[in-house]
Amino acid sequence: MPLVKEQVKSQIKVCDLSRMQVEIQPADFVSWSAACEQLTKEQVAPLKAEQRRALKKAGDNEAHIASVNEKYSDMIEAQQAEVANLPLEFHVEIATAYNFL
Repeated sequence: MPLVKEQVKSQIKVCDLSRMQVEIQPADFVSWSAACEQLTKEQVAPLKAEQRRALKKAGDNEAHIASVNEKYSDMIEAQQAEVANLPLEFHVEIATAYNFL
């Protein structure tokens, strides 16, 4: 029986794909961290613009400036957390072709 197994093993070629790996990288950025930073920057920019406007309206009132900074600091942190926890989907189809001979 071992001789038959060896014969079959030598005749049937099998390609083991159990250790196949796929890695994706962002096309427009050097790393995923850079892509995340850019996305965060884009999402936070309107809040920072609002904060600057509110600070201009506050003038020299230190108490009002502190409350505006605290309010927008919390909003910016919440927006950054939302971006960091945003689930993204990636759909891909992988086709392999190999020659048994």
